[in-house]
Parts: sequence; structure tokens; C-alpha cells
Amino acid sequence: MTRSILLITHPVDLGNAAFERNLRATFRLAGDLEHVPFAAGDLGTNYGDRTAWAISLLRRAQETLALREVFARARREARTVVIQGISAAFFTTPLRRGLRTFIIVDWTRKLYEPILGLPMSPSWLTWLHRQTMLSAEAIICLTDAVSASVRLDYRLPKHRVWRARMPFDVDKSRVSTRLGDPLRILFVGGDLRRKGGDILLDWYASRGRTRATLTLVTPAEITPPTGVRLLRNDPRAGGFADYADYDVLALPSRCDAYPQVLGEAASAGLAIATTAHALGAPEIVEPGCNGFIARSAEEFKALLDELCAAPPLVEAYKAHSRRRMLAEFTPGACWEGVEQLIFGDNTGAPHRRCGAGTVMVT
Repeated sequence: MTRSILLITHPVDLGNAAFERNLRATFRLAGDLEHVPFAAGDLGTNYGDRTAWAISLLRRAQETLALREVFARARREARTVVIQGISAAFFTTPLRRGLRTFIIVDWTRKLYEPILGLPMSPSWLTWLHRQTMLSAEAIICLTDAVSASVRLDYRLPKHRVWRARMPFDVDKSRVSTRLGDPLRILFVGGDLRRKGGDILLDWYASRGRTRATLTLVTPAEITPPTGVRLLRNDPRAGGFADYADYDVLALPSRCDAYPQVLGEAASAGLAIATTAHALGAPEIVEPGCNGFIARSAEEFKALLDELCAAPPLVEAYKAHSRRRMLAEFTPGACWEGVEQLIFGDNTGAPHRRCGAGTVMVT
């Protein structure tokens, strides 16, 4: 059955162009999709820089006016509106009246506060975001951490908070089949320190160079240690195509919502080594099955040591990563669940599973 959907994405909140492509591929399965990016040239709000903050807000307000005809057409065509991100949903609130709207959320400002120790969302902003989320039929959360934040930090009713998988382009991924000797470790991250690249370099310098090769994909201006390969490109601009040339993705993040590289690497059949500060990690990583999620930098280094010392384990992890992504994270599998959530009869059934990998939160 054809479903008519208007998908609004907010590039500044996506973090990775691949995320937008995968969302579009998923909702295209509805049969009738109109996709419009919101404030595509926006660089984001910076509360420490009042001028940049004011310019960003003005740009978003101007973009809202430019979308009036888009939403008027959606109303005439009886489209269901799906908006990625709270900010885009907030600015388009006046345009969405009378339209069934769902908001996809993969991070909240409140989630970062305990990690960074900073007030990322003052009370007035938290209140505005809560009102924005209440203006939608439901919030579709892409991680358990986000769904908990939406319910506890923003006090949304449980029946309005749904869970779904984030889609990845699994079928088109080139698959890693040969185990490297030595092990081939890959780091992919635009922000080297926030993603923990320095932690990985410290591990490599102290004991990794005899156990593995290390490649960094980052635009960061650094001089890599001897033996470390540096590819200076920004993965946020369009992903990284050569995961299949490696065995392990290592991402010891200090602060992250849902790093796309985790799903991209797992789709290519890599073992995953990451930390609990990558809040989307439990979606992709089954500890002891396809990788590990460390609780600290020191634990990350110790677990990476163990992984490097056990090639058969790495080989098993790699195979499991690929199987898991094929089963649960393709656009088709994710659409099956989201379609049932949005268009199915969910009344009175807040606990039942809705399609592959999707469940209404209790």
C-alpha cells in the first residue's frame, strides 16, 4: 500500500550525510515520498557565541517561511509528516497544524550534560523542546538512551515514546572477508579528541604497533606516529567507503550520540571496539558477540589488547556483525517497523513489538 510522507531532515543535526541518505532510502519505501532538508546551510547554534547563535536562529526562522508552500501542499495531499530532529520540529510548529506529525530523535541536549558536565539545556530550552515534542503524535527514538531521556528529562508520556532502529545501507556495503595479519584497526572520526583518537594513538604507541596496523580517517591536523597511516578526509561529508579493508573499527568516544561509523563498519563485517560514551553503541554492539563497549579509556585499551591477542575471536566477531546488520538494520527491516508504528493500529497496545527491531517503549 502506498503511503504519502513528507520527510523533513535537518542537516546540522544529522552529523553525517550518510544518515540523511539512509533515512531517505527507508521512507522512500512508503511509495510516495517528498523529502525537504530544513536550513541546509545552517552551521548550528553555539550558545557561547551570541552572534553565531542569533544568525543561526534567524536563518532557521527564514527557512520556516520558505517552507509554507511545502506544508500547504502536504496538507492538500494528506501527507504524514516525519521530522528528523527537535529543532526542525520546533521551527515548523505553526506550519504543521492539522498534520499528523512524528519526530525522529537520535540525541537530546540533556543526554550530554552528565558526560560533559555542562548545562547544555537550560530549563527554558528544555520546556520549549518538551512542548515541541508534545505537538507531535509520537517521538520515534533511535536508542534506549534517547527514549529514556525523552521520558525522564522531558517528561513525555510513555505511550508517546516509540523505539525504532536506525537504518544503514547494509546491502551495498563491501564486506571484509580476510582476517589481517597483523590485525588491521581503523579509526574514523571528524573530531579526533571527542571521538577518542588520542586514546587510540596512546594505546598504539605503548603496545599496539607490534600487534596491529592502525589507520586514522580524520581531517584533524596532526602528525601521526611512525607506523600510523593517516587519511585526511572528513567522514561527515559522505561516509568512508573502504571499511572492508580492515578488521576492527576502534572508536573510544568521549561523547557521542549515535556514531554512524559503528553501523557502517558493522555492515561491512568489522568487529567493533567502542565505549559507553557512544550512546548508540548498544544498538550495534553485542558485547562478546561482535565487539565490546568499554566503560573507560583504560578498560578500552585492555580490551583492545585482548582482542588483538585472539584472531579467531575477531573473525567470529566480524561474521556476527554482518549477520546482525543484515537481519535488523537494512532500510527494509527498519521501514517494516516504522510503517506499523505510524500507520498501524497501535491503540491500547503500548507493549507489543512492531515489526523488525521496533518496539513501543514501556
